[in-house]
Amino acid sequence: MAEPHVVLVTGVSGSAAQQAVRRLAQRHPDRVRVYNVGAVMDRLAREAKLHYDHSNILNAPRDALTALRMAALERIMREMAEHEARWQQQRRDKLEQNGEELPRLLHVVFCHATFLLRTGLREGLKLADLRLLNPRMLITVIDAPQDIHTRLTEHPGEYLHLNLESIVKWQEFEVYVTDLFAQFLAVRHFVVPQRETETFESLLFTDRRPVYLSYPMTHLPPEDRPKIEQFARKLRAYFTVFDPAAVESGRNLKPHYTRAELQALNDHTIVRDLDWLIGINSEWVIAYMPRIVFSSGMNDELRYGFEVGKETFIVLDCPPEEGLPSLSPFTMYKSRVFFSQRDFFFFLELGEELQNAYQWIDLHMQEWVRRSKTLGEAGTFEEFLRECDELCRYHLSEDHYARIKDEIPQICKRVFEGWLPALTRPPERQAVEDR
Repeated sequence: MAEPHVVLVTGVSGSAAQQAVRRLAQRHPDRVRVYNVGAVMDRLAREAKLHYDHSNILNAPRDALTALRMAALERIMREMAEHEARWQQQRRDKLEQNGEELPRLLHVVFCHATFLLRTGLREGLKLADLRLLNPRMLITVIDAPQDIHTRLTEHPGEYLHLNLESIVKWQEFEVYVTDLFAQFLAVRHFVVPQRETETFESLLFTDRRPVYLSYPMTHLPPEDRPKIEQFARKLRAYFTVFDPAAVESGRNLKPHYTRAELQALNDHTIVRDLDWLIGINSEWVIAYMPRIVFSSGMNDELRYGFEVGKETFIVLDCPPEEGLPSLSPFTMYKSRVFFSQRDFFFFLELGEELQNAYQWIDLHMQEWVRRSKTLGEAGTFEEFLRECDELCRYHLSEDHYARIKDEIPQICKRVFEGWLPALTRPPERQAVEDR
């Protein structure tokens, strides 16, 4: 029998991680089986007539918790094997009856990686537990610390000693420890906001590239915000998208929060967006600007992504009749720039081999624009096509060039037309500056 495909989900108490996992099972009852380690530990304690439940089980000695957790995982593994055997039989029956191939069954195990008690930090999992589960992917579910704080005031466990600063650090410990687990197992780890159900599903059910969506927030006019939502929807057809707005740091703030707590929340936002959503999760950073406005956050996210080895893109929405904006060299060196959504999605549809050619063609077009501004003259499309063909022949292998040479004129035409406003009239729009 094939080995079960296990996904381990972690998250601090109060993060709504358990609700996110249950929501996933409810939406996909035929594809997902969910196992809650804590709930099974409670059940085993009752069966053994131990005086523990979910409100006081963490008061047990470390060795007792370790033994109880191992017993719970062994029971989960038996249930998992039974579910997998039934699914494998259903799969064979479907293939024999009508040739239908059932989607893979996912076994999602939820367990806290850490606990922050009055007596200090305590592990929720050990390396022996990880070896037993052998997960193919690890996911940490997160939420805004102030929302976690609100939920913990109603939690049956003893968490009233935690203030907002403590919760910030606890959630950072949870991500850090889970990431170490992933490195130990040599598997991928993702940090997912609990509200991002569609992102959660995309990670589990597709092989789409994970990307971070960056955009202006503070200075963007309200009338432009729907454009960001529309752009995000389009991206989700191509990628697993991580959106920073899924964890809103500015909502549900209490008037009694101290200055130190609010500062901890602000600092946590930087850790979350840069270190987690970009650094851990994403392969690309895609910045979208429906309107050119100042955005220090977006510029920092692009710079950070570039410096840690991610592909970075800027997508502008520039009406051709208004000309193209002047772009600072501090923007151009770290990102590929597209002046319309249309050009960006054209690029995505090209496939990797043609995208490499597009990169050389687009860079050559930028040189043409600079030359046009300096010398006051612009060449013809025929000249541009000839030079780009020579450029691709030079930079690509013979086999690569032979496979794509018939597509080069189409790409050249698209790039030339996209940059044409910059060749035919001086820029009139505000410059995009990064300093």
